[in-house]
Amino acid sequence: MGLLRFIVILIIIYYVFKLLGRYVFPYLIKRQVRKAQERMGVQPEEDIKEAKKKSGQVNIDYIPKRQKKSNSGQSGDYVDFEDVSEE
Repeated sequence: MGLLRFIVILIIIYYVFKLLGRYVFPYLIKRQVRKAQERMGVQPEEDIKEAKKKSGQVNIDYIPKRQKKSNSGQSGDYVDFEDVSEE
């Protein structure tokens, strides 16, 4: 009975630490980073992005360059292949 109770307690402790590592620790780290930024006088990135956006305005961050399409549909040059064999 004692061994079973010990295993159950270990499993519970494992899942508690797993949940803490997944949800609580990242929250605490983000909070500490935000506090450090405030002490240094740096505005957090989320606040900067929100301040730049205005209601009803569309911003395009990246415009991909268009590539020219070749007339033949193939890229590169055709090279005739000649098999050279030693006799």
